[in-house]
Amino acid sequence: QRVADGFQQLGPTFVKLGQAISTRPDIKPLVPLADALATLQDNMRPFDNLTAKRIIRRDILDNAKTGSKYDEAALRSLLDSLSDQPVAAASIAQVYKGNLPGYGHVAIKVQR
Repeated sequence: QRVADGFQQLGPTFVKLGQAISTRPDIKPLVPLADALATLQDNMRPFDNLTAKRIIRRDILDNAKTGSKYDEAALRSLLDSLSDQPVAAASIAQVYKGNLPGYGHVAIKVQR
């Protein structure tokens, strides 16, 4: 498990490597390692919420300034509606729920 934790700390590239190794239990010496790395398939820890929400806010408001089809008020409303915690976290990104006025429920994905 320490190896899996280390791969998570090293970032998405190492997580992907760990995921690939975890799918190869046919290579005898890798069996214990593959079992430990299997947690990288579907049990990733989310990264910092504050950082993720800053990235989302920056990207959405920049989009509003560059001619989005949604007005700035609708995008601010979307930002205010984001879920407190991510609904999913994976090797490359995590996802938050939100509500875009005039459209409905949306998923906002932010990359690590």
